[in-house]
Amino acid sequence: MKRIIILLLSVLPLVCSCEYDFEIRGNISEDKLNVICVINEDGEAYLNVETAIPVNKYDKNAHIDTSLVKLEMLVNGEVCDIYRKDPPVTITSWGDTLSMNDFKFWGTDRKMNPGDVIEVKAKGMNTPEVYTTTLVPSKLKLKGLKSDVVTLKNELRDYDMVRYQVSVDDVDENSYYGILITSQTHMTYYRQDGSTHEEENLETFYIQSEAEASESFFEYGGAPVFIPARYNGYYISKNAYDTKQLQLFSGKEFKDGVMNVYTSYFPSGDSIWYEEETVFEDGRWQENWIESKVNIQRKYQVQVYKVTDDIYYYCRALYMASENILANFGLAPSNFSFSNVKNGFGVCGAISRTDSDWFLVD
Repeated sequence: MKRIIILLLSVLPLVCSCEYDFEIRGNISEDKLNVICVINEDGEAYLNVETAIPVNKYDKNAHIDTSLVKLEMLVNGEVCDIYRKDPPVTITSWGDTLSMNDFKFWGTDRKMNPGDVIEVKAKGMNTPEVYTTTLVPSKLKLKGLKSDVVTLKNELRDYDMVRYQVSVDDVDENSYYGILITSQTHMTYYRQDGSTHEEENLETFYIQSEAEASESFFEYGGAPVFIPARYNGYYISKNAYDTKQLQLFSGKEFKDGVMNVYTSYFPSGDSIWYEEETVFEDGRWQENWIESKVNIQRKYQVQVYKVTDDIYYYCRALYMASENILANFGLAPSNFSFSNVKNGFGVCGAISRTDSDWFLVD
């Protein structure tokens, strides 16, 4: 034990001595606007604008005017009417309702189409004018989709996973894409008293690359192929309220337009389910476990996305910042942030999506 402590103490100065100089661009002493503008897969625009204020610039009780004096959205050079929009509401796979009431959105009735050029201009009362733009990407063509159940091994046990072979037309290795695999589960409960109960829910899966799935837990040490983007169709942010994770990746991951991805395997069929029932017996509460038969039927859908470079870089920066634990403790260089907003912060980007038909794996 003593030797281990000495070894750690000898290595720690090497880790702590990491130093990396980088340039901080722009005037960090002035108020600036933070702009998030996302065109979702339905061609809807969601725009959120907030004011970023330097720490300790104002007195504690000072009134800070964060109102906007200008906010414009242009599509192909034409100004659109924008209006306050209700925050999106997400229904989780467990039926919980999550809203984003902390954010104030703007939107437009105009539907965006692939090839449209989107521009946003804004100015706060005490901020410089900001400008950002993006191009709505074209939709991918899903050429083919195969799925099967494979058995993999690691040091602890054998385990089954679903392998999806996704084939896409016109893949560019210098572009960025996304994938989301959704399961629709229908459950029918047959209780002992003869009654039945049905439930249905949607859930998305954590996705692994071929290398992650095929190599053992102790051997795999490569950089992550998939960058998780917290995404619900309206907003992209580290703190977005959502249960599904869109996985982003580079076009280099495709091999001749084909990519294999893996998810956990949950078979359909009959199984036994135990439901908890609390009853009052003999003057005290009594918990009973009631055995029920449940029939589970699952079907799947693969959704492939094309995303603008800006969205990929922005989400990657958020992911690296949250995962770089050493940097948070000052033991490694910090990660670079990303923004395509001139004179401000944030991102303007767009996505498109293509859905497969629902299919069975079993």
